[in-house]
Formats: sequence, C-alpha cells, structure tokens
Amino acid sequence: STATSPVYTFVELGDYAATLTAINSDGCSDQYQLPIQVLNSVVDLELTAFSLTPDAVTGKLKSTVTIRNSSNIPMATAEVALHLSESAVVNETVGVNLLPGATLIKTLSFTVDPNQFHGDFVCVELVSERDVRVDNNKQCIVLKDEDFVFDPYPNPTSGTIQIDWVASSAGQARLTVFNSQGRREYAWETVSAPGLNQ
Repeated sequence: STATSPVYTFVELGDYAATLTAINSDGCSDQYQLPIQVLNSVVDLELTAFSLTPDAVTGKLKSTVTIRNSSNIPMATAEVALHLSESAVVNETVGVNLLPGATLIKTLSFTVDPNQFHGDFVCVELVSERDVRVDNNKQCIVLKDEDFVFDPYPNPTSGTIQIDWVASSAGQARLTVFNSQGRREYAWETVSAPGLNQ
C-alpha cells in the first residue's frame, strides 16, 4: 500500500513479514522489516497467591492477589470475584496490563471487616469465559479452625464428580462417596493442604 497509515488483517495463521519502504524526493530509499506472528489466542490467567492483610488504620482485611499471565497474548484486565463463605460474592474488574509470562501483585479495592463478617472462609477467583484452565483460578483462606466442604458437583452424576474443600491445616483428607441408596461407592485418601483443595 502507498497509504499514509495502511491497515491489513491477516486471516490465516502463520509467520509474516511487514516491510516499510521510505523514499525521499531525491529517490533515496530505505527499508525496515517487522516480523508478525499470527496465532490462535489462548487465555490462561493464573492466580498464584492470595492473602488477607489487616489495614493498620481501619483493621479491615485487604485482599491481595498475585496474577500470572500464562496466556499467549497480552491481557489488559482481569475479572476477580471475592467469595465471602457461601453468603456473598463481590466482583471487581482490575487493570493488569500483563504481557505473556508476566506476573502482577495487586491489592483489591474491596475489604473484609472481621467485626461484621463471621463466615468460615474467603475465596478469590479469576473469572473468564475464555480461560482454558480454570483449575488454577481460585484460592481460599480459612478464617476458623474448621474444614469446609462444598457440595460435590455435578450431583447427581454417573461419571466424574468434582469435590472441593477448604482445609484449615495440612493433613490427610478422607473421602467417601455414597450412591442415592446409601451404598458406599468409592473411598479415597489424599494429602490435604491448607486452603482450597480440589
């Protein structure tokens, strides 16, 4: 193109080279080439850490998250959901501006008042419909010295079942699955880490 600001959309995946040729009024020219890689976008935001820290002035708990962009494209924003036990969910859109492979530590705007909230746990989850790995999007902190087990899902099912629990400390977890008639179908033991286990 000889346009001042040409635009072109690549419709096929692959590696391309865009070349700019500049010519002055005396006929002298120079070229600059820029490689362009067209690929399928893969979104994978990963929640690598979550903490609740008391504010020195108010005493309210500030939520701090560490987000890693494991996508192959830059990510401008992340949708974060704060689960206050099973009683409420608060959502916040956070500006992250993360290149692939980059990590960001972000303190969220919402806080938890320990004098008003008496739930068992707080979880943070990255929410994205396009995320290819949802198993690395959520972390929880137990606020009481008790384990909390979520309802298994899907339920009922004749196939795979997902069971999540929030452990107050490390140890062994014992799981028993019963069918609708009360017969034991499956028993399993595993190591349980503090926080969310799946």
